[in-house]
Amino acid sequence: MKYPFTKLTAVCVLLAGMYTAGAQDKISLGTVSELKRSLVPGAGQRGAASLQTALPGRAGVQLNINHRSQPNTGDVMIVGSVQDLQNSSFFLHVQNNTLRGNIILKDQRVAYEYISDAAGNAYLQAKDIDQVLCLDYTRPTKPEARAAAAEPGPVVMALNNLQSLPGANAVVFLDFDGYNMPAGTGWNNGNPINAAPSGMSDAAVQEAWEVISEDFRPYNINITTNEAVYNSYAVNRRQRCVFTPTNTAAPGAGGVAFVGGFGYQDWPCWVFVLSGKGAGEAGAHEIGHTVGLGHDGRTNPNEGYFAGHGDWAPIMGVGYYEPITQWSKGEYNAANNKEDDLTVMTRFIQFRNDDHGNASNAASVLAADATGNLSARTGVIERTADVDFFSFNTGTGSISMDINTVSRHGDLDVLVRLYEGKSGAQIGTFNGSGLQTHLDAYLDAGVYYIAVDGTGAGDPATNGYSDYASLGSYTVTGRIVPPTGNNGVATFYKDCNYGGYAVALPEGNYLVTDLQARGIVNDDVSSLRVQAGYQVTLYLDNNYTGTTVVKTGDDACLVDDNFNDLTSSIRIARTTAASTVIEAESFTSMSGVQTEACTEGGQNVGYIETGDWIAYSGITFPTTGTYTIEYRVASESTGGQLSVDINAGATVLGYRDIPATGGWQTWTTVSHTVTVPAGTHSLGLYAQTGGWNINWIRITSAGAAAPTFEAAAPSGTSAALELSSLNVYPNPVRNVLTVTAWDGGDQGKARVIDQNGKTVELQLQNNSADVSALKPGLYILQLQNGAKRAVKKFIKE
Repeated sequence: MKYPFTKLTAVCVLLAGMYTAGAQDKISLGTVSELKRSLVPGAGQRGAASLQTALPGRAGVQLNINHRSQPNTGDVMIVGSVQDLQNSSFFLHVQNNTLRGNIILKDQRVAYEYISDAAGNAYLQAKDIDQVLCLDYTRPTKPEARAAAAEPGPVVMALNNLQSLPGANAVVFLDFDGYNMPAGTGWNNGNPINAAPSGMSDAAVQEAWEVISEDFRPYNINITTNEAVYNSYAVNRRQRCVFTPTNTAAPGAGGVAFVGGFGYQDWPCWVFVLSGKGAGEAGAHEIGHTVGLGHDGRTNPNEGYFAGHGDWAPIMGVGYYEPITQWSKGEYNAANNKEDDLTVMTRFIQFRNDDHGNASNAASVLAADATGNLSARTGVIERTADVDFFSFNTGTGSISMDINTVSRHGDLDVLVRLYEGKSGAQIGTFNGSGLQTHLDAYLDAGVYYIAVDGTGAGDPATNGYSDYASLGSYTVTGRIVPPTGNNGVATFYKDCNYGGYAVALPEGNYLVTDLQARGIVNDDVSSLRVQAGYQVTLYLDNNYTGTTVVKTGDDACLVDDNFNDLTSSIRIARTTAASTVIEAESFTSMSGVQTEACTEGGQNVGYIETGDWIAYSGITFPTTGTYTIEYRVASESTGGQLSVDINAGATVLGYRDIPATGGWQTWTTVSHTVTVPAGTHSLGLYAQTGGWNINWIRITSAGAAAPTFEAAAPSGTSAALELSSLNVYPNPVRNVLTVTAWDGGDQGKARVIDQNGKTVELQLQNNSADVSALKPGLYILQLQNGAKRAVKKFIKE
């Protein structure tokens, strides 16, 4: 219900406020309940048209109310401006005994925030205006030719139904068609805005959508131009971004948004730059604000927006002029904002699920036709630590592959490693001069693997970028040599008793499309032969889901297993290759936990309290038996206990106490042995007692002789032994790094490797090394004295 008003009335709410002791930037407003009662008019009253409020550290002001409403039962929302102050605004929203809102004095670059605590007390506190509103985001001031496509790209999709990830759990609607914003939002002092259509060409609309889609590709979010798709989401899971020449919300700016406003009351963010590349960069920037990000500028020179160096710029700086824009954590010189963009955004949106395995035993198959042409495979590098493995079977001769990100405005600098399947040895590394990568190699017949990863270029401090946000989509295409003879390790037959067609497959993982490309029809396998030393897991459904049957030898008819003509996906693996590593942050569902940056690289799961849980779907245990499960954990002081289960807690496999390690990023590995039935299960970890972090989980079949391989660390680190008792501190470090529990002697060398593989030799004296000259970032520390070796990771501030 709305309360009408036309002028100041005799009823005027007074929010006098009291300064809290010792905190001149914060005043008390009493309780939320008291505040709410003072704002809701009584029976027969129209409600005050203004109210008085004190401000922390300065004289009080009069707030003129332009809009008052009760959006839900028990809520109250008031919006307006500050008396006698141009370019000012405020809103105050009481909802479910919580308080939210702000007062913005734009010309004075001052902001205040309404907040409440868990006890229901209300406060008004001073706030950095850049943490409330995207202030004065610049418009392009020089030609964009360096960064924009030379010619408009073709329009290949229906512009009113562009979708980057249909079915995602959050959505952003790019609104190019004009928007009549109703009264009652935080924009325009609560008054409506009738925004005109963007007037952009079809090609420019598609280009802007491409830029924004690729920037948010790592996340489980759909960037769309379809308003019906937007309307199908709950309000708190959607965000509208309006592209318009009507700049009422922020005259003169390139765009504007409320920081942390994603999904709040359907309030839009705004973009006033209307070229293809420019609109995309401004749109990604403003949407980034809505999911909690601040500006990326510099302290020297003092500037609010960094326009980049080399060919790179931060999205939350100014991205108009450089061809590569990425999320940032302030690795460039004189950065004024070192927040971890990728982690901050997970407060509002989550990373998408990993689409390809991170090790050889979870590799996806690159299928080829009879002439050796590969069927194109696509993927996404969604996290810094993500590596996507693919297997292929080739005859002797030259092979050629292209592993490319998007054709324009990509964020992913593609790095590819080539591995020999039999030994697991890395035999090649490929990284093109631009973002794309081409692979040429002469190979003997057999099974091989490629690992697709993101990498950096140049020096992140001065002219380049690290692999931190080298993320996004890619496509694998190419040609191999058609294998001659039968080098498959498992053969599948259409009929029982090894009748009908026979298709031999090498070690690898096969979706229904892979099987069909090899000549195996969906739901058509009736018998199979398996070479000694290998195991075959048959899945009822595609994507390695549903009921499973595991075979380590020949089976003349699957009727006895109730699995005849039911196979839709297949995994073929060596029985000795039984180790599986699960990155803790790759959970498919969770309750109560958060991800954070990890000193050992990538992310870990933290903030684990009693009763929290994380779950991972599609974990295969090839045979019934005992498995060793290891956990990489940290706990500052209390330790805790976890339990591990399968199938949503239906079967608890065991419990493991977690010791106190002395720090939230001081890691140790603990393990236990459990018995697991064969099959593909959902694996869960439950916090019986909280107070710990977890980085990864490793599952190894008891007695396994040959662990699977993963993408190697930077050159020279793969053979080093990482000692759980060894530690480095402080971590992060500024000047001197100290090593504990290292008995390599004072003459030992300390070799430091950065994320780009560059090395620096440091002298270790009294178990300490001077690292003050290192640039900020993540490093690998190798220690060696004769045969004694160890490796640790640390962060240089």
